[in-house]
Amino acid sequence: MEFKEERRPLNPLHGIVLFLIIMILFIFVFAPLQYYLGMTGLLLTELGLLAVTMLAVLVTKQSFREVFPIHRPRFGQIMGTILLWAGCFLFTMLVTLILMLFFPKGFAEVSSSMNAVFSSIPAFFSFLIVAVSPAVCEEAMHRGFIMHTFRGISRDWIAVLCIGLIFGLFHLDPYRFLPTALLGMGLA
Repeated sequence: MEFKEERRPLNPLHGIVLFLIIMILFIFVFAPLQYYLGMTGLLLTELGLLAVTMLAVLVTKQSFREVFPIHRPRFGQIMGTILLWAGCFLFTMLVTLILMLFFPKGFAEVSSSMNAVFSSIPAFFSFLIVAVSPAVCEEAMHRGFIMHTFRGISRDWIAVLCIGLIFGLFHLDPYRFLPTALLGMGLA
């Protein structure tokens, strides 16, 4: 006789709890890592996000295939993604430029501190840490586990709005909150 372990369906509260756990870890573990280790700390942060997300999938006994559905995209899906990305990118840039008019000093500080960190290592490694690792690690958390927990919501726009707001809050930057929240909505 074979016993099959039953999976409980998740709800948005599970995703919010994961988000809160990650934010606590971010404040007390990941931010100090980034402060003291720079780009190495940023890479460790991204890997930590991925590890906590994978642990959440295991603890909640979810199927990795359901939480992280990976399919070979069709041509139309690729084109739709490119168009959606372009629209989100342009809209986010417009919002960022408008915000820069109102908060030029804040954006200048954020920009100069980010440039200092990004230029501290060779460009190839900076690209891997700043572009590739978030594309895998943060997306596994936000568009993987957290979005999976919002699947039970009957109105898609509510899930998209919530996931975008969580993505904006995740970046802990009042100047970048709105652009990252809008980007998070587009990605969702």
